[in-house]
Amino acid sequence: MERHMDYRKFKSINRRELLRLTPVVALGAFAIPKVQEPLLKTGLAFSDWASKVLFRSPAGQPRN
Repeated sequence: MERHMDYRKFKSINRRELLRLTPVVALGAFAIPKVQEPLLKTGLAFSDWASKVLFRSPAGQPRN
């Protein structure tokens, strides 16, 4: 496997090939201890926001 890629070859990589690498990059980010905690906190904040937006109670109903 090649370690270095020339500019021409890099430019020829299409979007689908880049999308295939996304899970590998995401898992790799969790392997770096300095990145792991902020990444988890950001993910949790996004999850809380999405839950609030998607599952908010209808207007007029009190929240518990």
